[in-house]
Amino acid sequence: MGCLGSMADQRTFDDVSPEVWDRVKAIARDRFGTIFAPDASPSGTATTATPIGPVVLDYDHDPDARQITCTLRRKPFLVLSGQIWTGLAETIERCKQDS
Repeated sequence: MGCLGSMADQRTFDDVSPEVWDRVKAIARDRFGTIFAPDASPSGTATTATPIGPVVLDYDHDPDARQITCTLRRKPFLVLSGQIWTGLAETIERCKQDS
Protein backbone atom coordinates (compact mmCIF):
# COMPACT_ATOMS: atom_id res chain seq x y z
CA MET A 1 0.00 0.00 0.00
CA GLY A 2 1.22 3.45 -0.85
CA CYS A 3 0.54 6.78 0.71
CA LEU A 4 0.62 10.20 -0.87
CA GLY A 5 2.07 11.75 2.26
CA SER A 6 2.68 15.48 1.81
CA MET A 7 1.92 15.42 -1.91
CA ALA A 8 -1.84 15.58 -1.43
CA ASP A 9 -3.79 15.99 -4.65
CA GLN A 10 -6.82 18.31 -4.62
CA ARG A 11 -9.73 18.96 -7.00
CA THR A 12 -12.70 21.31 -6.87
CA PHE A 13 -15.96 20.47 -8.65
CA ASP A 14 -18.47 23.19 -9.51
CA ASP A 15 -22.27 23.25 -9.66
CA VAL A 16 -22.66 20.56 -6.99
CA SER A 17 -25.92 21.19 -5.15
CA PRO A 18 -26.66 19.49 -1.83
CA GLU A 19 -29.01 17.09 -3.68
CA VAL A 20 -26.29 16.15 -6.18
CA TRP A 21 -23.76 15.62 -3.39
CA ASP A 22 -26.23 13.42 -1.51
CA ARG A 23 -26.68 11.29 -4.66
CA VAL A 24 -22.91 11.02 -5.15
CA LYS A 25 -22.51 9.87 -1.54
CA ALA A 26 -25.32 7.32 -1.92
CA ILE A 27 -23.70 5.84 -5.04
CA ALA A 28 -20.30 5.67 -3.32
CA ARG A 29 -21.87 3.90 -0.31
CA ASP A 30 -23.91 1.47 -2.40
CA ARG A 31 -21.34 0.57 -5.07
CA PHE A 32 -18.06 0.84 -3.22
CA GLY A 33 -18.89 0.64 0.49
CA THR A 34 -17.51 4.12 1.08
CA ILE A 35 -17.81 5.36 4.64
CA PHE A 36 -18.39 9.09 5.15
CA ALA A 37 -17.42 10.49 8.54
CA PRO A 38 -19.14 12.37 9.92
CA ASP A 39 -22.01 11.16 7.78
CA ALA A 40 -24.37 14.15 7.83
CA SER A 41 -21.70 16.88 7.75
CA PRO A 42 -20.80 18.89 4.63
CA SER A 43 -17.12 18.31 5.46
CA GLY A 44 -15.36 15.14 6.44
CA THR A 45 -13.49 12.09 5.23
CA ALA A 46 -14.59 9.44 2.76
CA THR A 47 -12.85 6.08 3.10
CA THR A 48 -13.23 3.32 0.54
CA ALA A 49 -11.70 -0.09 1.23
CA THR A 50 -10.16 -1.91 -1.72
CA PRO A 51 -8.47 -5.33 -1.83
CA ILE A 52 -5.08 -3.58 -2.04
CA GLY A 53 -5.65 -0.83 0.53
CA PRO A 54 -7.91 2.10 1.33
CA VAL A 55 -8.63 5.22 -0.68
CA VAL A 56 -9.07 8.21 1.66
CA LEU A 57 -10.48 11.54 0.50
CA ASP A 58 -11.17 14.62 2.58
CA TYR A 59 -14.15 16.57 1.28
CA ASP A 60 -15.62 20.00 1.89
CA HIS A 61 -18.98 20.79 0.32
CA ASP A 62 -19.97 24.46 0.20
CA PRO A 63 -23.70 24.37 -0.57
CA ASP A 64 -23.94 28.16 -1.03
CA ALA A 65 -21.14 28.21 -3.62
CA ARG A 66 -22.32 24.84 -5.00
CA GLN A 67 -18.76 23.52 -4.90
CA ILE A 68 -17.10 20.46 -3.48
CA THR A 69 -13.38 20.37 -2.83
CA CYS A 70 -11.80 16.96 -2.38
CA THR A 71 -8.27 16.17 -1.27
CA LEU A 72 -6.84 12.74 -1.96
CA ARG A 73 -5.04 11.81 1.26
CA ARG A 74 -4.22 8.15 0.70
CA LYS A 75 -4.47 5.55 -2.02
CA PRO A 76 -2.96 2.18 -2.85
CA PHE A 77 0.25 2.46 -4.86
CA LEU A 78 -1.29 0.53 -7.76
CA VAL A 79 -4.29 2.85 -8.10
CA LEU A 80 -3.71 5.93 -10.24
CA SER A 81 -5.04 9.18 -8.84
CA GLY A 82 -6.42 9.94 -12.31
CA GLN A 83 -8.70 6.91 -12.03
CA ILE A 84 -10.11 8.24 -8.77
CA TRP A 85 -10.65 11.78 -10.08
CA THR A 86 -12.19 10.58 -13.35
CA GLY A 87 -14.58 8.27 -11.52
CA LEU A 88 -15.63 11.03 -9.14
CA ALA A 89 -16.11 13.58 -11.94
CA GLU A 90 -18.18 11.12 -13.99
CA THR A 91 -20.36 10.27 -10.99
CA ILE A 92 -20.95 13.95 -10.22
CA GLU A 93 -21.91 14.63 -13.85
CA ARG A 94 -24.31 11.65 -13.89
CA CYS A 95 -25.93 12.85 -10.69
CA LYS A 96 -26.33 16.38 -12.13
CA GLN A 97 -28.12 14.96 -15.18
CA ASP A 98 -30.46 12.96 -12.96
CA SER A 99 -31.54 16.04 -11.01
